[in-house]
Amino acid sequence: MKRIVTTLLLLSIGLGACASNPSAPQTDSTEPAARSESTAPAESTVTESSDPTAAAREAVVSEFENEVMVRAASDGEFIPAESGFVIQSGGGLQTGADGRARIDLKPDGTIVRVAPNSAFTLPEITTVDGEPKTTLSLVFGKIFVLLNGGSLDVETPSGVASVRGSLLSVSSDPATQRLQAVCLEGHCALENENGETQELEEGESAYIDENGELFELEGIDQDEIQEWLDEAPELGEFLDELPDPENFPEIEEFEAFDFDPETFFEDPTNTDDGLFPLDEDSLPDELDPGTEPDPLDDGGDDGGGGDEGGDDGG
Repeated sequence: MKRIVTTLLLLSIGLGACASNPSAPQTDSTEPAARSESTAPAESTVTESSDPTAAAREAVVSEFENEVMVRAASDGEFIPAESGFVIQSGGGLQTGADGRARIDLKPDGTIVRVAPNSAFTLPEITTVDGEPKTTLSLVFGKIFVLLNGGSLDVETPSGVASVRGSLLSVSSDPATQRLQAVCLEGHCALENENGETQELEEGESAYIDENGELFELEGIDQDEIQEWLDEAPELGEFLDELPDPENFPEIEEFEAFDFDPETFFEDPTNTDDGLFPLDEDSLPDELDPGTEPDPLDDGGDDGGGGDEGGDDGG
């Protein structure tokens, strides 16, 4: 009888041990899952906080011909252009009578073509809500914008032209205060100093006259179309079919842009480089409010502005 009781006791102990063993593997299996859950948020945080587009945006001189001067930043000096030169916020570019330049906004792929006798600065090149945002200040002359995403504003003394996609040309003549915007494709707008805005769709154009009045033109003049073809050879990369100037009207109101900087700057007879480098002390206050003319400057006591400079040079 004692032997039977002992046997039953041993069986009871063995069954108890078997029942307790499964809990150990269950405990082990939950530990890896807990470690996996704790590391997942750290990985997702790194991905969400990174914004390579915002960090990498820059304006690069990719092509130029003849006389082109560039400045990296607002505190830098104008120097002859070089391929690959980076224009930072506050920098700028100026072309001569036969000078032209192509600026690539990277990495978004927007292209800015700068026509002869033109000058601009770059107040802003950034990213807002994940979209590229750029502001150019067109001092004088003409630029062609081939936008590839985001938005771009062109500020002038007479108003602001903007494009949200994708083809816009802007010409500004500070001597006459005339500003013109041509929307070859996409959605554009032109706003005068009074806050009046003219929305422009594909094939539309508008201008601001010397009195600050805003007018819409009847389409795009064929001379403007031809200038797009001449000045922006990569136009075919943005359009399925190149425009034919013959399919566009001759607009009587349209005046082909032909700005002579000598009507705006003093004639620099004391240099061999013509108008270069850009003399900011020659700019009227309304165009460059951050620069005060130097009374000891060779340009004279009149501050070097506009028509008086043209008369002195003549």
